[in-house]
Amino acid sequence: DFQARELWQVSHLHQADLLPSLNVTHVARPNLVLFGGTLLQLRSGGYFQGATREIDPFYSVGFLLRKGLWNFVATDTFVTNFRSPPFHRSIPRQGNVSMIADFEISHPVIKAVPALMAFVRAEPVWNWDSHRAPGLSGFGFRLFGGMRIAVSKRAYNATMDRLREQLIESENTQPEKRQQRPPGKEPEKVKPSSHVPEKQNDEVSMILRQPLASSY
Repeated sequence: DFQARELWQVSHLHQADLLPSLNVTHVARPNLVLFGGTLLQLRSGGYFQGATREIDPFYSVGFLLRKGLWNFVATDTFVTNFRSPPFHRSIPRQGNVSMIADFEISHPVIKAVPALMAFVRAEPVWNWDSHRAPGLSGFGFRLFGGMRIAVSKRAYNATMDRLREQLIESENTQPEKRQQRPPGKEPEKVKPSSHVPEKQNDEVSMILRQPLASSY
């Protein structure tokens, strides 16, 4: 994955990030998903300038557990912030190391709308190697709560695979039907539809026969 973003913090401070990342997910059981990932934050003062202020690698591991309509997520993230040195325009200037844990429990608000979730998340944070800089030292604890909704689009993989199998199966059964034709009886000629030209049917067959390169 790759993202680019700009942060609006105060009127005289602009910071932008380039965020390449790699994420891995494994379904251990139908109700248990394991995941991990690494993200590199390249911070600068403007869009697409690379790392001119700081470099921050993130490493995360966690799992998602479902029990009925309840969801429990636990994540642990290790962050190393490289600021000054080697960079001279870092904001803040002091680098540090952090360990951020997340524990979240959520449940649908309405059964008919499972994407609308009520959640509570606890986030303990440990900081060190910051030379007691204010805001970057010691232990912190954050508590969040509220509602959120997720909207997504269905993948076409399953539908395309099913259509491809049906097309191949229908083409394989056509020779058998011709062999079962009574002797001396000519097959009826089917005129191509005026709405779907014969050339278009061939193109559709070719598309459905091609395997999907990757999931959407």
